[in-house]
Amino acid sequence: MPPLGGVRGDVDDDGSVSTYKIVLLLTCMAVCVTAAVLAVTGENPGTWIATAVAAVAGVAAVGVGVLALLSATGSGRQVEVKDTGDATATGVASRAVTGIAGTPGKSTLRVDVTGEADATSGGQAVSGVDLS
Repeated sequence: MPPLGGVRGDVDDDGSVSTYKIVLLLTCMAVCVTAAVLAVTGENPGTWIATAVAAVAGVAAVGVGVLALLSATGSGRQVEVKDTGDATATGVASRAVTGIAGTPGKSTLRVDVTGEADATSGGQAVSGVDLS
């Protein structure tokens, strides 16, 4: 789970509060309301404690589950590469990359002004993005 104000940030790009923080706030509110309702309606102190703990834990677990789902299906992170230098690959199975190389994922990629990539003797060169 990312730290608050970390990868997810306090606000989305359009200036609104992130969905992650809204779900966290709603979960905390639901836990507090559940505890308050149980405190007001509790009859027997012996059974009230067990009921309250179980109910509050259940509400918190649902909120944590939603947060985990949001983390798993989030838009990912933003990766930016800018003003890279030149690279040369020499020899079989060598590789020169002046941008981004990897497997496609949920990250937003931005490559701007990459250097020159050169490969000789069976090497491979990437200037820009290679998601193979």
